[in-house]
Amino acid sequence: MIKTITGNYTLDVDTSWRLGQLQEIYLQCDTTLAPVTIDLFEIADLEQFWNVKIFITDVVGNASSNSITINAGGSDEMDESGTTSLTIATDGASMSLQVVSDTKWLAVESTSAGPSPYKVYTALLTQTGTNAPVATVLENTLGGTPVWTRVAPGEYIGTLSNSFTSNKTFSFIAPNNGSLSSFQLYTGSTDQIDLTTFDSTSTLSDDLLDGTSIEIRVYN
Repeated sequence: MIKTITGNYTLDVDTSWRLGQLQEIYLQCDTTLAPVTIDLFEIADLEQFWNVKIFITDVVGNASSNSITINAGGSDEMDESGTTSLTIATDGASMSLQVVSDTKWLAVESTSAGPSPYKVYTALLTQTGTNAPVATVLENTLGGTPVWTRVAPGEYIGTLSNSFTSNKTFSFIAPNNGSLSSFQLYTGSTDQIDLTTFDSTSTLSDDLLDGTSIEIRVYN
């Protein structure tokens, strides 16, 4: 699970985590405007299925100004000293948490990676008939979510106000349907990403996006 969070956030147990395989949760903290506080569930809520690892990251590199506070649930502790709350206050730093007993987390902080040089939107797009593309968002740190609309057959736009900086926006699209269709993804303006789809005869056509991978990066 990947989630970008701001302000106060409570992480609750999902029953699907009580499985045999390790569940990895990525909380990407947007510290642009305000500190972030994360309240963890109690370890007891996992019902001894200690198969959850949590990664917490200052994704915009501003934790020195707006820190990230992580609070253990109930009477749980973060380390051998009995700490119940930890703080990330280094720009671009991250912390991993993993259960080591029925009331204790193991916390490891890393400051080596540094802040990301770009904001990113990664999604899978599907489009049918005359409908707008539907996005399954895998990662989004743009600070807002692009809204996809259909303009004409094979022509679509993703709109997000003042988000796609000129000369700093990189777009990538990768077809996965094995057909001879072709796609183009490019910056239309600072408010918009343009997407066109062509069939095997190079004609603009609908119904060609089927879980198609796209990524948009806006560099700092």
